[in-house]
Amino acid sequence: MILASFGTFDVKNYGDSLFPIIVDHELGPIFTEVIHVSPVGGQAYKDVPPSVSVKQFRDEQRKVDAVIVAGGNILHARRTPLPDYKSVHRTAYASLWAGAAKVAAQNNAPLIINSPGIPKQTGLLTGSIMQMVFRQAQYASVRDNQSLQNLSDNRSMARVVPDTALLLRDALGSKVQKGNTREIAVHVNDRYASSDLAQIASTLDKLSDALELRVHLIGIGACHGDNHLAESISSHMTTDHSVTADPETVTEVAQIIASASLYVGSSLHGFITACSYGVPAIIVADDSQQHKFDGLLGQLFARRRIIPSWDLVLEEVISSSKAAEQESNIFKNSVNIEGCRTNIREHWQSITSVLSGPSAVTSDAIRYIPYPSRVVAASNIMEQIPGRVGARVRRIEIKR
Repeated sequence: MILASFGTFDVKNYGDSLFPIIVDHELGPIFTEVIHVSPVGGQAYKDVPPSVSVKQFRDEQRKVDAVIVAGGNILHARRTPLPDYKSVHRTAYASLWAGAAKVAAQNNAPLIINSPGIPKQTGLLTGSIMQMVFRQAQYASVRDNQSLQNLSDNRSMARVVPDTALLLRDALGSKVQKGNTREIAVHVNDRYASSDLAQIASTLDKLSDALELRVHLIGIGACHGDNHLAESISSHMTTDHSVTADPETVTEVAQIIASASLYVGSSLHGFITACSYGVPAIIVADDSQQHKFDGLLGQLFARRRIIPSWDLVLEEVISSSKAAEQESNIFKNSVNIEGCRTNIREHWQSITSVLSGPSAVTSDAIRYIPYPSRVVAASNIMEQIPGRVGARVRRIEIKR
């Protein structure tokens, strides 16, 4: 049996590259082969399975027995500015869900949607097509309540299951060991960094001195320029510290975080890794820009673990470290990691049952999903058309 797994595994971004490892760990035992499919294909990290491009996969017309949309913040049809996807900037993301659904339909194979995120409310055309994909899926889930609302008001369309990377410790096994390096694992993302990198460096110097911990800067998302940002901040720091700007393996990133005494950063999956290994952690991000943070923290019962800017990090962390058991200590209550793990394990058991049971018959409706290029081209026009006219055009487009 062959499984086709779709996701952004071909860009050097730690979080996205965890999903091939997780899918292989959870579903590898019931398939003879897992083919990982990404917009342009390749191998971003040495310890992550290589992926084939969507085009190559389509041209080879390989027969598959099941299809999974593996995870990440990937359910949208917008163009992407990522340099890695310059050649497919229009269709890269649509190919990962609409394209995956087409493959499932053409092979009459079950479609699994493994708790991805839907970053924004979908428009008329994209929303209708996405809902069709979810109805076709033999098992569908999203990773937070806002993603479900962005999909549809019909809450029966998908389950809400926490990001499956919370079981990362199980997937990596003995490759990563929890330790105590007396370090603060730090990740800075340009989206949430101030323009004054020297100020962030000064904050990290003061934090290092106050907590008597050594800073270890990590470039978690090289595809977003995190590696250059880490090096720039490092050049301004005066305390002894380490920099892993462009790690070669995801294991290396996970080991740095698992061994730290504290994680402070803007990476959702950096925070998830810390939680998985029991490392105290704080997210530095404006959650009004990305609902994924609030969604995860709500599931973990840890909404206080987010700080909106680096300007506030020093005061918040130091005051919490001094507060001990007081209510002002943001680390006072442990995160609900075990509750989330239980939900995710039940989620994988359900997926395994679906894939091991009788093959489901693909409905005819899914065969009318436009190819990704048409999804993007049409949505750019039709989502500007309001009211009844837009709805009518949408129905016509879907029937073609």
